[in-house]
Amino acid sequence: MLNNVLQGNVLKSEKTRLSTASLSGTKSLKNGFNDGFNSTKRQRAYAIWLLLRAKVRGRTSDEESRFLEEARSKVDDVIDELAKFKVVELVQEPGGIYLDAGVVQRNAADQVSSLLKRIDWCESLYPSRRALALEKDRVVSDEIIRRLDALRTWQQITKRLKVTVGILKKWTGSDWEKLSRPGTFEDPEKNASNATAGGANDRGFIAVIVREDSLQSTFEKRILTDLYALVDTAKSAILELQPVFSAMNLPGFTEDLFRLAIFPSRLAQEALRTTLESVSNIHDPSVVLIDQLTADLRKGLEVACQIKRQYTELATPDPEAGWSLQDRLDGYEETLLATLRFFFKLLHWKLKSPSKAIYFKETEIVENEWGFLSNVTEEIDSGDLLVGEHFRFVERSRYQRQSIGLIGDIFVEQHSHSSIARPSHVLF
Repeated sequence: MLNNVLQGNVLKSEKTRLSTASLSGTKSLKNGFNDGFNSTKRQRAYAIWLLLRAKVRGRTSDEESRFLEEARSKVDDVIDELAKFKVVELVQEPGGIYLDAGVVQRNAADQVSSLLKRIDWCESLYPSRRALALEKDRVVSDEIIRRLDALRTWQQITKRLKVTVGILKKWTGSDWEKLSRPGTFEDPEKNASNATAGGANDRGFIAVIVREDSLQSTFEKRILTDLYALVDTAKSAILELQPVFSAMNLPGFTEDLFRLAIFPSRLAQEALRTTLESVSNIHDPSVVLIDQLTADLRKGLEVACQIKRQYTELATPDPEAGWSLQDRLDGYEETLLATLRFFFKLLHWKLKSPSKAIYFKETEIVENEWGFLSNVTEEIDSGDLLVGEHFRFVERSRYQRQSIGLIGDIFVEQHSHSSIARPSHVLF
């Protein structure tokens, strides 16, 4: 049959319809498809598409042509529906089922999905979207394009938010609500001083991360690396398309969006607080333990500061578009400061170690931390003051130890000289 098409047999039977209904029925199609193709090649390409379409559907080319001609007569109705589309809201009946945000969202999603399926059906009636635009020039009008983009964007973001929230709920278990709500947290230093080992274990998902996985490797998981991109994409869509969303009465997806925006910060905050609680009863640790703890806290602070930078960018408000997040999360800065204080506490313990290897490397140890501390203090409120205060204390303690050591060496040297000189004095 394909050979008949190429030889022109099918083209003869389709010549009249192609010249009127499908290809040459409008001026736009007469002048379209002219990218280096002559009329015969255009007709042949269309006929091949028609034949393949008919073959897939178990029809003859004539039957498929009649079906397409009848179906295309309904395209204008779908375009009109798109131009006038507005979500029909559900009405809360007395004594009926409560219409929460989830029900409202599903109602809108069903209506949007139904319309987009009809639009996809209209596009399937033509070899390409360009062919549809040439015959129905309304589909390339600014209003239709903007409405269609808004509907598809709203549907894609809504689906992605739902899937992402579902994955995070399954991953975090019962901790999801705690990690995604904009609630108030207690003072982390108070919790650290009063915590016990059992209290740290009660954190469930967070305790597993702290015990079995580092915070840095946790945030390298794809679900969390893609999270910021998803929230940023949703924010851009809201800022750009909010007027169209409002015109079509599309419900916002800000509830899930805000939860996802908060989640990384809450996860980092809770992980740091759990770490502080678990080490709150440590006294006079070994150098090996100190090195391990400082490495964990260093990575945790770096991740937490990076998350804060991202959240600050997302939280930039735009009242006209209805976008606003909390300027800062409750207790977040306090947690960072408490972690930084404990980091310096570990550093003090290390410098006070009686090990001679530490004694002769005090300057090197302190200088190695300067780069890290300079970076994190840019993100931590009052962090620069804390670092300056502790560095002054570290340097003073180091100077005192060196002074005591120097005085001790001088005393020992003087004592040894006097002991040597005493026998010669006795001889006289």
